[in-house]
Amino acid sequence: MSSQDQYWVDYYEGLSKEAPQWLDYSNERVHLQTFGAVLEAADRLVGRRVLDVGCGRGLLCRMAKVLGAASATGVDVVPAEMAKLATAHPDITWRAGDVGDALFRAELGRFDAVYALEVMQYLPVPKTLEWLWEMLDPTGVFIAVFPYENCPIVKRTVSRFEGRYIPPSIDAIAAWASATPDLESFSLRGMRFQEDQRIAPYELTGWTRDATWADPPNRIQLVMKKASLAG
Repeated sequence: MSSQDQYWVDYYEGLSKEAPQWLDYSNERVHLQTFGAVLEAADRLVGRRVLDVGCGRGLLCRMAKVLGAASATGVDVVPAEMAKLATAHPDITWRAGDVGDALFRAELGRFDAVYALEVMQYLPVPKTLEWLWEMLDPTGVFIAVFPYENCPIVKRTVSRFEGRYIPPSIDAIAAWASATPDLESFSLRGMRFQEDQRIAPYELTGWTRDATWADPPNRIQLVMKKASLAG
């Protein structure tokens, strides 16, 4: 394991022992609105096989099961947290491991929906897109949320972690997507903190491929749909 990977394993092992349910999200409302946005973007979950990479306390997998997913698998780097979730929610598969490991990915299998929320700043891009894309069956959907590299708040976080926290480049993602032959579509939208957050913390921009905003959002939501075999 690289020193970069070990740093984040240690960081989240410590955080999981004392942080609230939403871990390193700003607060519970940011956590829940993010989950609402990504569940809506999946189109449907009934009868589908769902994977959540970087599942944390496992709430997204539990929501997916309630919404009718045929199966849900949560993956994270903290073995103790995965063991607790396996005991509390045995109807869901919980695995501790590294999605950069090809053998581990093969053990996990294939899915109809893959989520990667707040993990792409810790993993190599576009390599991570290749890893997770190959785990999707035809017509499957990949959904990610990650910090926007040009947001001033994000830039302060990058500085605080001294180069270990690396928001992915939207240009690199777009270039990778454009060269992917089995891609049906991809789109982005921004999640920008509102001045008045009494109803919802985020204002969501429209879906676009042209990620240029005069007022930079805090987070980016990415959705990529895989083509059918016939396509």
